[in-house]
Amino acid sequence: MSKNTSFSVRLDSKLKADAEKLFAELGLSLGSAMNIFLRQSVRVKGLPFTIRLGRSEKQPPIIKEVDDEK
Repeated sequence: MSKNTSFSVRLDSKLKADAEKLFAELGLSLGSAMNIFLRQSVRVKGLPFTIRLGRSEKQPPIIKEVDDEK
């Protein structure tokens, strides 16, 4: 039988609010969405989306924001 555990993540408050709003519209909590992401990552043995190297002028703003925080 598996046990539940918790973890903390630091993130921008606006990003959290935007994500919570989006997931609420989908009928999910932020925790449920994270569980889906983690389960899918384990299932595919990697990130459940494509990661690419290099910058592009067409790069979405959210990716630029994450890069700028490094």
